[in-house]
Amino acid sequence: MKNWSSEKKLLTAITLCYNKRDFMERAVESFIKWNGLQGSDLDYILWDQGAPYEGVSSYLEDKKENGQSYITVMGDGVNIGIGAALNRAIEYTDSEFVFKLDDDTELLPFTLPAMILVYAMARQAGYPLAVLSADVLGPGKSQATVHEYELSPGIVLEEYPCVGGGAVLISRDVIEDVGKFRDDRLYCLEDGDFQGRALQKGYRNAYLRGAYHISYCRTPEADQAFDRWKDEYIAGDTNLDFASWK
Repeated sequence: MKNWSSEKKLLTAITLCYNKRDFMERAVESFIKWNGLQGSDLDYILWDQGAPYEGVSSYLEDKKENGQSYITVMGDGVNIGIGAALNRAIEYTDSEFVFKLDDDTELLPFTLPAMILVYAMARQAGYPLAVLSADVLGPGKSQATVHEYELSPGIVLEEYPCVGGGAVLISRDVIEDVGKFRDDRLYCLEDGDFQGRALQKGYRNAYLRGAYHISYCRTPEADQAFDRWKDEYIAGDTNLDFASWK
């Protein structure tokens, strides 16, 4: 399959669009605002999965016609499954890294540049990193951390057999070694399957402590709490009270 990119980029970001417009728009606009990269360094693929919600098609059409030069809208509006869509999007590019941002997940400042830097540091140090996930702002992460690895003073990787798939970075070398995402399931299993195969090959999956993202689609009360924490985080409050979340 011929690549549409004219040259190799540092990063290909992918958002599979099947959610309500307000969630999806938060995700896409957060990446545009906070990716921290030059447009010449990245491609951002919005894959149209045929979301049955008002305003989604028009939003994607607007991005296709008027969006940033690094954005490309792909897919034909048919839900072909997460794994299949990811594989097709990845095949269109030849970047060094692939970043998957779910359409109900909001990227926060400095997170992606930190993830790219730490992933490169891990490779240089010989640490067998496969999937690096942004840390979870608020509750939602298992407390059973398998192991904490201090890559460098103040840079801690929290290892899990399987990390959340909302905002994850994977090197293309790992994808080529582990193999493509499974495309025989419609939802939810492709991340765990990929990470399990990576573990079998000796890789590790981890969260980058302190590099945050937010996953929405919870209760309205929870989403309001996430919005409050996001504002405090961006304002520089590093002592956030997550215990009040219900």
